[in-house]
Amino acid sequence: MGPALACRCGREREDVRYSQCESCRVAARDRMRDLSRRRRASGACTRCSEPAEVGQLCRRCWFGVAAKTALGHRAFGPQLARLWLAQGGRCAYTGRRLVPGVNASVDHRVPSSRGGADAIDNLVWCCEQVNRAKTDMTPAEFRALCAEVLAHHASQNACANDVSEENETTLPADGPINIRGNG
Repeated sequence: MGPALACRCGREREDVRYSQCESCRVAARDRMRDLSRRRRASGACTRCSEPAEVGQLCRRCWFGVAAKTALGHRAFGPQLARLWLAQGGRCAYTGRRLVPGVNASVDHRVPSSRGGADAIDNLVWCCEQVNRAKTDMTPAEFRALCAEVLAHHASQNACANDVSEENETTLPADGPINIRGNG
C-alpha cells in the first residue's frame, strides 16, 4: 500500500487519522475561524449563518449543542426542540420560564448514573439551578428532599418567631441598651 495522500494538496499526510495534511488542516481551521468572526460581527449564527437568537447561535443550532452535551450527538436537537415546545419553555420541576443559553438545562429524570437511558422520554428541560441541586436523584427523591428542606425551614421560622416574641417582652421599655454589659 502506497503513502497516504492528503485529499486536496496531494502531499503525504503526517497522521493517517486525518484526511488532510497538517498545513491543509491549519488552513481549513483558519478559514472557519474567519467565517465565524464574520458571522458573529453580522449578528448571524456562528455555525449556520441564520439570525443568532441565543448568544452566537440560532435556536436550531443551540438545540443541537444542547443535544450534543446531554446525549452525545447533535442529531437529537430536533427532539429536544419538540420537548421544549411540549413543556412550553418552562422548567419541569418549578414551572419557571426557561431562557435558552441563560438558565435552561436538560435533565435525565432517572439519572444516567443510575441506569437512566439517553432517550427523549427520560429527559426534561429544567432550570440549571434545579438540575445542579437534583444531581443524581430521581424525581421522587428530589421532591422528598425539597419537602424536607421546606419543613425544616418552616420549623426554623417558627422557632425564630418564638424567640423574637420573648425578646420583645424582656427588653427595657426606655433608655439605651448596653450591649457591652459593663454598666
